[in-house]
Amino acid sequence: MKKIILILMLTVFGFSYSNNKTYNMTRTYNVENINSFSLISRNASIEVLPTDSKELTLSITSNIKLEIEKQINSQELEVSVLPPHHILTFFSKSEDTSIVVKVPRFFNKKLSLKSSNGSINASDLVLEFKAITSNGDINITNITGNSNLSSSNGKLIVINNTGNAEGKTSNGDINIDNNKGDISFKTSNGNITAFKINGSVNLKTSNSSILLTNALFITNLETSNGNITVNSDTLSKNGNIKTSNGYLELNIDKLEGNNKISTSNNHINLTTKKGEFNSNSYSQKKVQDISKNISVEGRNLDDITIIKK
Repeated sequence: MKKIILILMLTVFGFSYSNNKTYNMTRTYNVENINSFSLISRNASIEVLPTDSKELTLSITSNIKLEIEKQINSQELEVSVLPPHHILTFFSKSEDTSIVVKVPRFFNKKLSLKSSNGSINASDLVLEFKAITSNGDINITNITGNSNLSSSNGKLIVINNTGNAEGKTSNGDINIDNNKGDISFKTSNGNITAFKINGSVNLKTSNSSILLTNALFITNLETSNGNITVNSDTLSKNGNIKTSNGYLELNIDKLEGNNKISTSNNHINLTTKKGEFNSNSYSQKKVQDISKNISVEGRNLDDITIIKK
């Protein structure tokens, strides 16, 4: 009786520890009349590359046999690459899956990727890009088009992109280099580094630092228990730079007005062009330029230093 029960359990739950096979699968899709392509997977790393082919191709390698399903609804193609429905993760072999997506160069519509426990890498694409993963990094390079990235416990890396980019993660750093467009990113327990941003900048983190170099416009920089270091062109009107328990080292050419720069329990060094900050008053607590309503303030500051170039 016990043997019969065990056999039934193995059949129902898909117990497969003894299976050491590697499964290779390829699927091709015609996307000439498709406006949106979505890929959903689990426990998979995904790489996206352009191709001169007229068809979109998925090349899948896995240690378990996967089920591939597609749905087309009003010019939207969705493909799911998942374990068979009868296999439960608790009893099944640990999944190890990699997917290479080759996208035709003419496909300049929408591409959406969703995975878990795996990284997502994409490069050299002209389209609207969205990526969601957990416990994995997202790395995009040379994307022309707007990007939306979301991860947990993973890094976000954005390099040489043209278009607006936004994203969020937790327990991971964010690195942005050479973005032609606006950026808006936030993380927790991760540092943010951004270089050469030809657009507006909105960055927020906690318990970590922000380093911003060569940005066209700053709208908001905010952290807690971390430092903010800036070398930028303009602090936009109503722009905000704020930290707590960290120092501010700021080199900003132009302050458009109604700006607030603040910290607590540390110091502020602001370097700007002559005429941008005209206040003759000085206080350990607060310095304010009445003409533009620019305030530099803090609590229990070591010092506030205003340097006019």
